[in-house]
Amino acid sequence: ADADAQPDDALKQFIAGVAVHYRGHQHAMTQDEKRRDYEKALAHLTLAKAAYPHVSRLWLYLAISHYRLGQQAPAEQAINEAVRVDKGTDADIYYSRSEIFHRKDLDAAIADLRTYQKIMIENVKKGAYSAPHKEARVGNMLHHLEAVRRGDVSPDARELFDPIEEG
Repeated sequence: ADADAQPDDALKQFIAGVAVHYRGHQHAMTQDEKRRDYEKALAHLTLAKAAYPHVSRLWLYLAISHYRLGQQAPAEQAINEAVRVDKGTDADIYYSRSEIFHRKDLDAAIADLRTYQKIMIENVKKGAYSAPHKEARVGNMLHHLEAVRRGDVSPDARELFDPIEEG
C-alpha cells in the first residue's frame, strides 16, 4: 500500500516488487493468486527500473516474474541484463537463466546450473549460506536436463519449471 501511494519512490517500488514476487512464489495457493502477485511485482519493479538499472537483482526478479507468467521473450531479455550487470557472484542469476532457457538452449542451461554450483562453492567458502533444499533442486534440475539431452525424457517437468501458462 505504501508503494502504491508513492509510485515515484523507486526504493519503495523495488522493495514492494520483491516482496510481492516472493509472496507469489512461496505463498500463493492458486494459479490466479500467483498470476496476480507476479503481475503486481512486475508493475512495481518496472517503476523501479530507471533508478536501479545497475542492480542485477532487479533484473533477476523482473525475469522470473515474466517467466512465471509465461512471457518468455521479456524473461530472456531481463535475465540476460541481470547476467550483464552481475559481477559473477550471484549464483541465483545463473540458476534462473537455466530455468528460463531450458527449452531453448539445453547445453547453456546445463552450463548455467554448473556455474551456479561453482559460484555457490566459492560463496560458501566466504561465509554465505547454501540452502540444502535449493542445492537438491539444482541437482534434480541437472539430472533432468541431462536426461533430456540423452533423449530419455521430455523437457517438461512442471515440478521443476513452473511458469503460469498463457490463456
